Amino acid sequence: MTTSLRTDQFLFLALLSLLFFCSCPPAEPTSSFDASQLYRNDWQLISYTVNGQKTAASGMANLRFEQAGQLGGNSGCNSLGGDFKIKGNQLFVGPLLMTKRYCQETANQENAITRILGDTVSLAIDAEQLIISNDQGTLVYGPPAEDISQADPPKSSIDEAILAAKDWLLVRYETSGKMQDAKNLAFLSFSKEGSIGGSSGCNSFGGEIEIIGAHLVTREMAMTEAFCEEYAEQETAIAAVLGDSAEMVLHQGELHLRNQEGTLIYQPQEAASPTQAATTAAIGERASAEIGGLFVYIADSAGFQPCGDSESYPVSMEKGYLACERAYTGMEKGGEPAYIVVRGYTAPNPAPEGKRTMFVIEELVRSTAETSCP
Repeated sequence: MTTSLRTDQFLFLALLSLLFFCSCPPAEPTSSFDASQLYRNDWQLISYTVNGQKTAASGMANLRFEQAGQLGGNSGCNSLGGDFKIKGNQLFVGPLLMTKRYCQETANQENAITRILGDTVSLAIDAEQLIISNDQGTLVYGPPAEDISQADPPKSSIDEAILAAKDWLLVRYETSGKMQDAKNLAFLSFSKEGSIGGSSGCNSFGGEIEIIGAHLVTREMAMTEAFCEEYAEQETAIAAVLGDSAEMVLHQGELHLRNQEGTLIYQPQEAASPTQAATTAAIGERASAEIGGLFVYIADSAGFQPCGDSESYPVSMEKGYLACERAYTGMEKGGEPAYIVVRGYTAPNPAPEGKRTMFVIEELVRSTAETSCP
């Protein structure tokens, strides 16, 4: 009897100990990995391994880690980005955002990058190489070659307030490896509300944007459709770069936007050449005022007729334009005018065709469903 009781007591204590240890939370990943090492370089992909097969990287595939917890880079075809967290030597990325171009020559590489970064990975740095691995495979990155890092301007996160504080004038653009001087009044402006607008030198354009670290991601870009043969190549370059995710670099006062499609180089208006300054003097002398008028949006173009004015002006797709478009489409007016009050001004229309004056909306003050001026 005594022996049986002791046996039962022993089994009870053993079971209690087992339950205690099983109820403990799993240990956090531990490692001597120093996360600050990630921020020293833009990491260039050297190789990737999937299913035991190691393949040398192709294209300009890279990764960049920002201390604010944002990841940016390129798969060799598409730009990518997202938020990340690090615990010990474990990297968690999500959600991973990526543009959607198809490049057959780098498809396997891109698939490997998205599969591996789409799950939790382990980090290690060995002989100045960044090794990212999990059950899906391994990515090996190294610092960029010296000739590349010296040729390119330094990269950093972009202060959105700096972008929104100025109008940026296109001074040069590169496409197919050829750098050219800009023509006519091509400019870019950013709003604090997350939109972009401007002119290609012929057509107005605008859309929504998201800035991830030093990358500009555009969404729902729209452009008017006048044809200007003289500016066609410049417009094509602008549409190609802004139509995809682009890396942004502020270098010696210039704003560089670049991706695999090409490079756009803008200067703030006050830094423009005397010729450009003369061409754009009207923008510098604008007099913004609160104005009521009738707004119409049809087929990706908008018009604004100030109350008391017999003329309707094409609206530039920049600054507060997007807020007006959203307010109008939300009313389901079907082409009828809507009375709105805005802060804005008239400016020269860069398009050689159509009216010579356009209207720039800086801010939507209020909108109504009324079809006429009060």
